[in-house]
Amino acid sequence: MQEQELIKGLQRGDEQAFKSLYAQYGDMVYRLCRRLLEDEKEAEDAAQDVFCKVYLSINKFRQEAKLSSWLYRMTINQCLNHQRQKRRARFLTLEWLSERPETASLSPADPAALVESKEQHEILRAAIDALSETQRIALILYRFEGLSYQEIAQVLGCSVAAVESRLFQAKKNLCKKLLPLLKR
Repeated sequence: MQEQELIKGLQRGDEQAFKSLYAQYGDMVYRLCRRLLEDEKEAEDAAQDVFCKVYLSINKFRQEAKLSSWLYRMTINQCLNHQRQKRRARFLTLEWLSERPETASLSPADPAALVESKEQHEILRAAIDALSETQRIALILYRFEGLSYQEIAQVLGCSVAAVESRLFQAKKNLCKKLLPLLKR
């Protein structure tokens, strides 16, 4: 189904158009939610919420950008809102006082390699999480989602130069955090 036909069908409330939208973009939305939220269940909930919001707000879509750009933006916003709500709830319940580091589930094959791999992943994830929100989102869209600078600019509502700057700063900040660890 062509994008224009799909949008018109969605705006008419056509169930088949919505199924087509989900078939075409469901994996993309879930994948981005998974990368931003790092939890399978939360990602599923957030992705479902994105499609509910699409259904409720498709008539507000002005078609100034591609449908996929609009979906990326909605997904990012949903995940950021979810994280803010989770932080607020976590703080209010004082859950953070009783947290303990997770223990790695080790395989008997090569426990040392699994521990090292998990540690490296955690270090990288912590470094990415320490980036500013704009840098982190630009990096995830570029590196993990494979979007071009132009597509990222559309999703984030900024210029291509701003995307280039955010990615440059993100890479620079990651190098500052990770290079000392490589020299050990």
